[in-house]
Amino acid sequence: MSYAEEYDILKNSIKNIMPDMAMVRIETVSKAHELIESLNLQLKLPAFYNIEFQPNGVRAAVEILNKARDFSLISKEQDTEIIFIIDKGSLNVPEPDQIDFWETMNAQRELWGSLKAYIIFIMLPEEYDKMLIIAHHLTDWIPLKIDLLKKPDQKSFTDTQKIISDSSDGISGKTALSEIDNLLQSFKEAEKKRGKSLIRRFLLPAFDLAVDAFDMKRAAEIRKYIAEDKIQKADIMQWNRLNFKFYFYTSKNRKAAEYLLRFKKDAEQIQDKSKIAFSYLYTGMLKFRTSENKEALKSYEIALPIYKEIRNRLGEANCISSIGEIHLRESHNVEALKAYEAALSIYKEIRNRLGEANCISSIGEIHLRESHNVE
Repeated sequence: MSYAEEYDILKNSIKNIMPDMAMVRIETVSKAHELIESLNLQLKLPAFYNIEFQPNGVRAAVEILNKARDFSLISKEQDTEIIFIIDKGSLNVPEPDQIDFWETMNAQRELWGSLKAYIIFIMLPEEYDKMLIIAHHLTDWIPLKIDLLKKPDQKSFTDTQKIISDSSDGISGKTALSEIDNLLQSFKEAEKKRGKSLIRRFLLPAFDLAVDAFDMKRAAEIRKYIAEDKIQKADIMQWNRLNFKFYFYTSKNRKAAEYLLRFKKDAEQIQDKSKIAFSYLYTGMLKFRTSENKEALKSYEIALPIYKEIRNRLGEANCISSIGEIHLRESHNVEALKAYEAALSIYKEIRNRLGEANCISSIGEIHLRESHNVE
């Protein structure tokens, strides 16, 4: 998923106080504080509590739990329901002390789960991975896991229609492939030690990276490791979305539609507007591929106002551009031009170069058609 979509999920979960706990992977401590400030500005949070920690032995694990527990006892009086637990990193902390810390956190899982507050762990990448592996019982209890690290760049990919960009952030394809290698190696090592597949921790992130990097051969290889009936319930929606994208990008429309429908049902059940809009946008694209233009237009017209409501400018631009694609196919050049120019304006605003390039190309095609009509 893109950064914006991950952020929206976190924001909506805080707005609705849906899970008891969440984990967020982020790049730096300063970005963790920027994240909290951004959430506070957008949601006007009630009084909330920040606890910073270093993974430094048993005592540190007990102390942060006690701080969270003490604060949760008075949270009702202060109209507070949210506690942010901020990882300061493990610099200068000996490895045995780090392990002791996470093993203690793991042993305290029931105490963390009993707190009367929404607990959000904001973790640096290295500690996020340690928490997943060492404190595995605790992390299995955490239903929401958010990745706010940068995602791979969209690369060109041969398909029957233009690639729609759904991300404005990215890491290089080379970095993505390196990260996939690291995840698969960690999976193999953990499998030897633990004796079971660690799908959530290694394979799903690797599959996600491969799909977003448009390395479909690698994605297919990783997918073979994943047994669908072994996926945890909390990860089913992500699994459906990844499979949709995998089959969509490999032009296997029937399988893509099957997984998109599953994803859409789950999105509607939890009333996640970002995911609902995504479902209708890509339903329209599938319909467009099979020349069901009226059905495609209906789907885009459902997605567009939702994207506007949640202020997702990239989703809005993608919808408008897709509507332009229908008009272009049906030789409604005036309507197509209007749509592409509107989409182009948004893509420029949010600095999405792929969207800009697609729109400029289509506008050029319209002008070429018009010049032929004049002749």
